[in-house]
Amino acid sequence: MDVSGKVLILGCGNILLGDDGFGPAVARRCRRLKLGRSILSLDVGTGLSSFLLEVTYGDRRPKGLVVVDSADGGRPPGEVFEVGLRDLDSRSTDTFGLHDFPSAAVFRELESSKGIRTRIVACQPRTGVSAVGVGLSPEVEAAVGVASRLAVEMALEMSRAASP
Repeated sequence: MDVSGKVLILGCGNILLGDDGFGPAVARRCRRLKLGRSILSLDVGTGLSSFLLEVTYGDRRPKGLVVVDSADGGRPPGEVFEVGLRDLDSRSTDTFGLHDFPSAAVFRELESSKGIRTRIVACQPRTGVSAVGVGLSPEVEAAVGVASRLAVEMALEMSRAASP
């Protein structure tokens, strides 16, 4: 898949672990919206690190990334918020989100070496990693639309800013 010159919305998470399926649900919702040719929405599941490795060392370079994931930020379930890269520094990859998540250093390296800016949209889960089962809690399901609109807004902003 050619991602060159596009802003990517990347939905992260495991749909078999309850609210961890938030990112993939947002990616699916975004694909139903009219994104235009400059934005691509992908469900990367739990493979964000592998995907970023391909972007780092590949010759096909997106303009920007909007990463969507669930994350325990101590907020009310279903609350959507942006996570800054500096916020990632204070968290280990084991506690951000409900699965493996790259460190802020990976995103900073993409920006400094490849010129690829990253923004992160998160949702506070109601269920934790022990919640095996398909389907989002009602609070997180209600947040999918909010996060989809926010992710698309961010992607459009990045697309316009990255244009000559």
